[in-house]
Amino acid sequence: MPDQAALWAALWLGVVILGVLGYSAFALRRSSWPIRIFGCLGTAAFGVVMIVLKAVIH
Repeated sequence: MPDQAALWAALWLGVVILGVLGYSAFALRRSSWPIRIFGCLGTAAFGVVMIVLKAVIH
């Protein structure tokens, strides 16, 4: 696998993992499913911000 592909795959996998963690955190609090989805999207957004920062810095 080329280095660039591995780097981007790792970055997007981090976004997915953050989304799953956000969903599970709200699920443990027994929040309703819309709140779980918003929690998933909110935490995944942090990963997207990291990708944008990586693109801007490099």
